[in-house]
Amino acid sequence: MQNVVLIDSGPIVALFNSKDKFHRSIYNFIKSYKGSLFSTWAVVVTEVIYLLSFSIGFNLIFGNG
Repeated sequence: MQNVVLIDSGPIVALFNSKDKFHRSIYNFIKSYKGSLFSTWAVVVTEVIYLLSFSIGFNLIFGNG
């Protein structure tokens, strides 16, 4: 049986946000993992887009970026 990992929005946000404290860990995991990655894409992608856009907007407004 092949290894399968269920990915939620948190690791995906960390993958795309280089300032996230888990960015390097998830990047290295994704790069080296040989199994399948599974997600409920419609829900997760929507949440990731929202979280990343909120993060970018917050940084632009409050100067943290």
